[in-house]
Amino acid sequence: MRLIAGLTLAALALGTTACHRDEWHLISVEKGNPADIRIRGDSGDASWTWGPDAHSVDVAVVSNELIGDPLPATGGALVLQLADGTTLEFAGQYNALVCSRGCDAKHMPIAWHVQRD
Repeated sequence: MRLIAGLTLAALALGTTACHRDEWHLISVEKGNPADIRIRGDSGDASWTWGPDAHSVDVAVVSNELIGDPLPATGGALVLQLADGTTLEFAGQYNALVCSRGCDAKHMPIAWHVQRD
């Protein structure tokens, strides 16, 4: 009986943790070069175009201070690291983020719209 109760509690804890993983979607607001970044928990993927070239890379979350739905009025910050080691830093208020580091070097948009998926 104790074994069943222990397994039930472990399964419940694991299920609760999985349901609380943050999922965010950043979408470029700049016209001409579409881009998006999808984050699920501590990782995700980024895709963007620059001229005729299309790029897609894995990303890791270094720091995620995005909270609320979609963001609190006081703002939020997000730091990502691309698979090649490039660091991207975003900050903003409400549902708008501005990339302050890394995006220019990768030919990514500066202005982004963020929503919780």
